[in-house]
Amino acid sequence: MPTDRAFSRRAAVGAAFRSLAPSPVEAAGPGRSRVSRCGICALARTASPSEVVGMIRGVLKMALCPGADSSLYAGPVIRRRRTRLGRSSAVSVIIVVCLVTVGIGVAAWSESEGDGDVGPSATPVVRKLPVVVDAEEPELVAVGSERSEMGLPPASAAASLTERVLGEIQEKTLVMTAIHSRVTAGCEGGQVTPKAGHKTLCTVTYRSVKLTWDVWVSDVSDSGPSQLIRYDVYPPDSGVLLAKAVYGRFWEQHHNTAKEMRCDRIPALRRAGLGGDTGYECQYLDADDDAAHWVRKKVLFDTGGPVFQEIE
Repeated sequence: MPTDRAFSRRAAVGAAFRSLAPSPVEAAGPGRSRVSRCGICALARTASPSEVVGMIRGVLKMALCPGADSSLYAGPVIRRRRTRLGRSSAVSVIIVVCLVTVGIGVAAWSESEGDGDVGPSATPVVRKLPVVVDAEEPELVAVGSERSEMGLPPASAAASLTERVLGEIQEKTLVMTAIHSRVTAGCEGGQVTPKAGHKTLCTVTYRSVKLTWDVWVSDVSDSGPSQLIRYDVYPPDSGVLLAKAVYGRFWEQHHNTAKEMRCDRIPALRRAGLGGDTGYECQYLDADDDAAHWVRKKVLFDTGGPVFQEIE
């Protein structure tokens, strides 16, 4: 945006020309015609060549020295209108004045552009990620799937504490990985110890990767068949991130509106910390709006599987 100094110079030029222009309608005396609305044009037609030069010099001085009194430069010219210039000379004078004025304005504006905000730049070229995601993943564990749909036995009210815990951590592991697979599980000592304040480590094996869950028994009430045991299950620090899960979940979320979907090249299987950024990205070409544009999303990983967060 123009600076205050540039605006001051432009305002000075305007003030200079206004000082040369008479009022829109000036009363005419005997034998005199009304003055034109264009004061510069009228002066150019009636002033002498030396007066025209003085008029231009006055305009320039007032533009470059805004504090100067405009009457010192323009007044004598307005008061002394005696001889006439030829039409071609008047036109030449007008052109010179206009060019000088435009030149000052452009110079002032150009000088100010470096001090202001930078205008909007052209839309950056988006680097397309290498993996095209163009089909659903048939092995993807659907959100909200039942245990039977994951290939696990249904929960039973008659199951022991250890059986309940093992079934729960296997289910949680499949939700995390988001891809169907056979899983096995076991606890240290062969069971969850039913003692308040006691921790038992139980491990799930998923495609040869072992994930250890912490089982804390918080309260045990009564005994025998009516015994009530309260416990909490805490996830491991890291889980299993699968490329199929990332691509499949991304397609599931965006295929209805995206014209094109792509992701980073992700290893087929790798350990990844839970609750953080994986360092991978996906992108899709949003065709919902009139102007299609790429939307970038980073891949996060948590106990619920891969999730995506838009990059601003």
